[in-house]
Amino acid sequence: PADHVIRVAPQVAATKGSYTTDKLTKFDLLVEDSNNPASKYTYSNTVFKKGESGWTPSKMLLWSKSDAEVLVYAIAPSAGIESTVSVDDINYGQNGVALEVQAEQTKDDCSSDYLGWASGKKKVSELLGTDGKLKFAFTHLLTRFTVTFKLGTEFNVSGVPAQDIISDVVVSGTARDFKLKGATGYTSFTVTPGTAASDIKPYNVGWTSAENAQGYCSSVYECILVPQTVTAGGLKISFKAAGKNYEWVSAEDYTLNGNTAYTLTLKVGKDVVIASGFTATEWKEGTGSSLYTE
Repeated sequence: PADHVIRVAPQVAATKGSYTTDKLTKFDLLVEDSNNPASKYTYSNTVFKKGESGWTPSKMLLWSKSDAEVLVYAIAPSAGIESTVSVDDINYGQNGVALEVQAEQTKDDCSSDYLGWASGKKKVSELLGTDGKLKFAFTHLLTRFTVTFKLGTEFNVSGVPAQDIISDVVVSGTARDFKLKGATGYTSFTVTPGTAASDIKPYNVGWTSAENAQGYCSSVYECILVPQTVTAGGLKISFKAAGKNYEWVSAEDYTLNGNTAYTLTLKVGKDVVIASGFTATEWKEGTGSSLYTE
């Protein structure tokens, strides 16, 4: 643009659950002048906030010129602290940027759903739309993990439960912390999980009562996990059904990828929890992948 001001028009790639374009209200933008990283047109993380008139940065950022080669990163949620992370920190820092998902997650809090966008090294003119704005679409850096509890007919003997009887759900065996780094070519990010496994409490997203005593009630829980491979016996789901303690432990390795949604379906009887199969789908609107047991 004639005044060189950096203006943005971000979106979140069409997704189901967690962050959406409407929910995105704040993010960090990082810019590096590729040919002169030390120039005044290189900016550490700067917070952009959404207001009635559009997106406004906490300080004015400028492009140097239209044919300048730049590398731009955008990350949400915002770190909330200005100028603590640079493009070089992400690309060349010894361990990248340290982040983590919440140990107890809630439906209305997107803080664990990290989003990212990386431009690759391009000329400013190649990144801007006809209106002079930097337009880009965030993608999910982590994993959406859904557990569907399918309750056996035994739980209907005294009458079909009208309210959710699943409680105290805990997902164990994955690392909550991770390092974020720039990937080869600088058009994406790599996520490296920590080494220590932690417990994560997912949130409830739905309950469906059976139509009759011969049907199956179901309860659904979700959380955000860090992409990683969990070896056999490492992934555990513990919960209560009608006040009784249950747990399911994986019998094989599971690999969880970023920007991917997984659904684990557990069939719960009075004395047993069973699961089998494993498929995945891109994290987007539509029918989710499932890990079914029949």
